[in-house]
Amino acid sequence: GEERLFMISVIIPVYNGEKYIHALVHSFEKQIEKDFELIFTNDGSTDHSLETLNDIKNRANLNITIIDQKNAGVSAARNAGIRASKGELLCFCDVDDRVTEDYLFEMRKTIETANVDLVFCKYKQIHLDGTDITSTTPESGELTITDSLTCLKDFLYGRMTTGIWTIMVKKERLINNQLWFAEGYKYGEDIHMLWRLISKSRKIAYLDKRLYIYQLQENSATAKFDGERLQVYTLM
Repeated sequence: GEERLFMISVIIPVYNGEKYIHALVHSFEKQIEKDFELIFTNDGSTDHSLETLNDIKNRANLNITIIDQKNAGVSAARNAGIRASKGELLCFCDVDDRVTEDYLFEMRKTIETANVDLVFCKYKQIHLDGTDITSTTPESGELTITDSLTCLKDFLYGRMTTGIWTIMVKKERLINNQLWFAEGYKYGEDIHMLWRLISKSRKIAYLDKRLYIYQLQENSATAKFDGERLQVYTLM
């Protein structure tokens, strides 16, 4: 096959996610792309997340690293994952979501063939019962190559709605520019990271394929609004 230039590290923070871990891991077992590692950071879970992860590491035919830390928040968990990562490409997933089988393959192929620093894919939204509530706009499968400024404008004006989980990025972009997730914030840390990543990337790709499966939680942190949400403005 084609020459592989990069290995991928997928970084997954886990806080009380025991009931979701199996489904996420299963979606990685089905990846077309095989050259990747999963890095789970257990962020002081009080359920059986750590035992579940250790069990999966022993049984699954996957390259898995488990970091166990005292509860320090999602940013600290992701930063620990970045520090432990061995790949040249990074992806970030949330434990209660899933990915399509071509998630890693399509994004890696885009970075290698289009020679970009950063690629964004689209995502599907599903309810807990599995109903797909994604907008009816069909995915075109098209690839658009853009520059940092255009991408920042698309991001700022809402032409591109995304999260940290729809990207693959060259790790050197983060390391060379000292980009880390802002610790101590409950919301907005992913947008704060995306904004800086976009501004530090030369070439960026938009891939119009829904490769990430975002599962709506009935009462997740993002479903209720509270004062801490204003942290988003501090970070912006």
